[in-house]
Amino acid sequence: MFKLAIVAMGMTLAASAAAQAPAGAPIPPAEAAYRATAERADRAFRAGDLSEALRLTEEARAVAEVRLGPSHQLAFESLNDISVLHQLRGNLQAAVSPALSAAGGLERVAGPDHPETLNALANLAQLWVRLERKTEAEPLLRRVYEARERSLGLSNEATLFALLEWAIFLHRERRLAEIKPQLERGAETARTALGADHVVARDLADALRAAG
Repeated sequence: MFKLAIVAMGMTLAASAAAQAPAGAPIPPAEAAYRATAERADRAFRAGDLSEALRLTEEARAVAEVRLGPSHQLAFESLNDISVLHQLRGNLQAAVSPALSAAGGLERVAGPDHPETLNALANLAQLWVRLERKTEAEPLLRRVYEARERSLGLSNEATLFALLEWAIFLHRERRLAEIKPQLERGAETARTALGADHVVARDLADALRAAG
């Protein structure tokens, strides 16, 4: 049914590691030290060296915790990236603790609807899916979609991707018809906003047809 592989975990890592301060804004030395290491991790990730990316991300987390404090937002973002990398390397159990710490920490520090919080919740949801912890996964998938729609609008690609992830889960559970109204709006919006040939638009159209 769906042609799109779920690569949100890798997208989360790349987006977080590559994040920059606004142009022209001075970067405090402690944050600059963190970002220098995080950017090295991002380069390793893009080169396909997951082991080196993990090592450097753990180093970036240590820099953030020592120089910015263990409750700083960047420390929790690093924990989320560590969880992502463990998952990409197939070590799901090792991904659990940093995923939970990242999601809880970012919700406290950045707020429940902050983009980095939602990235962490989306990562945690996919981890629960892969571990067959379905009752924990489903409310997170719905929450991420609804929060992104509120904050970004339905036409945003991240919102539509969140809807697709939720749809994929429900399709596997043979419950896709439950979100047919959301799929009708999402498929039409994706076609208009992204183009009919965009992979998310195509997959949402497939999901709508599968919903009956």
